[in-house]
Amino acid sequence: MCHKDFVKVDHRKPEGDTPTKEKPMGNKAVAELLKREELDAEDRLLLAEFLREERLRGSRSTRKLPYLLTPFLCYLKREGLTAQIVGFRHAQAYQGYLSTLAETDGRLHYRARTIKDMICAVRRFYAFLKLSGRVARDPFREVEGVRCSEELPRNLPEESVMDALLGELRGWGKRKFRRDRKSVYRLHVMTEFLWASGLRIDELARLRLEDVDTRSRLVRVRQGKGGKDRTAYLTEYAVEVLELYLSRMRPLLCTRGASTLFGVKNGRALDRMLNSGLKREAAPFGLDHFTAHAIRHTLGFHLLRRGCDLRYIQLILGHESLSATTLYTLVEKRDLRRQLDRFHPRGGAALSA
Repeated sequence: MCHKDFVKVDHRKPEGDTPTKEKPMGNKAVAELLKREELDAEDRLLLAEFLREERLRGSRSTRKLPYLLTPFLCYLKREGLTAQIVGFRHAQAYQGYLSTLAETDGRLHYRARTIKDMICAVRRFYAFLKLSGRVARDPFREVEGVRCSEELPRNLPEESVMDALLGELRGWGKRKFRRDRKSVYRLHVMTEFLWASGLRIDELARLRLEDVDTRSRLVRVRQGKGGKDRTAYLTEYAVEVLELYLSRMRPLLCTRGASTLFGVKNGRALDRMLNSGLKREAAPFGLDHFTAHAIRHTLGFHLLRRGCDLRYIQLILGHESLSATTLYTLVEKRDLRRQLDRFHPRGGAALSA
């Protein structure tokens, strides 16, 4: 299959990086959430102002803030409190409320990781209130955060399964319809790029043409996690795929003048497009909810299993701390237990006496 099959691609819905006007509340889902939680007009305006200031400050992690912060504003309303009079004990009580909130079947409503994110969001909110002169201090500053164990997705594919999935995407030219060939080809290129480099989805979305050096197989990652620049690396096969994309396919898939490597507007748009495609293509291989971020985790796990030093994995994935990289050893230990149960003479055998 050659690039001529893309000549008649429909560009009526361009995916370029043309700026769009952002709604104050983010999107319809956020507006529906606020309506459902019955926030009053004053709280809605305050939340909208906070989100606007966060975006102006250059924060890229504002998408989940309304979901994380709305429960706090509703809690204040139910308890008859305001942000100005909340003290240390109130802050402790709110975290306790989140930690003990349960479903009808007794299961906890929020995971520890979610509670930690919610408290972090409230701290960011109080930083905004302090800067704007609405409060004098942050009552959540001294609250000891909940402890949560790091977790990886439980459906990380084995090497054979990952190879099969990549092979299926590599066969994009066998798809019957031109529209399918186009979408699967894009998925193929980006998946191979992620599988080689281990980039995060936001880092991939911000890449520009000049950030990639195919001759030296280097990728310059600007403003990665923590606002730090770093260098990522590509495999020989990923470079071959990328060079074909750049020389023949990109002009047919991206709008004219698109400055980013894959012609997307932002990480949110790329995340939505990639994850929907991966979920569809990975399902036949027994991978439920397989995402672009799971590719990154799978890479780290497979590198460790093949004997790669943890310090090199840290550099490849751009982890600031080695402790974040040691997370993959937990999966390895879990895998070792399964292998022991499978092959040990008494593995899985029940006691008869």
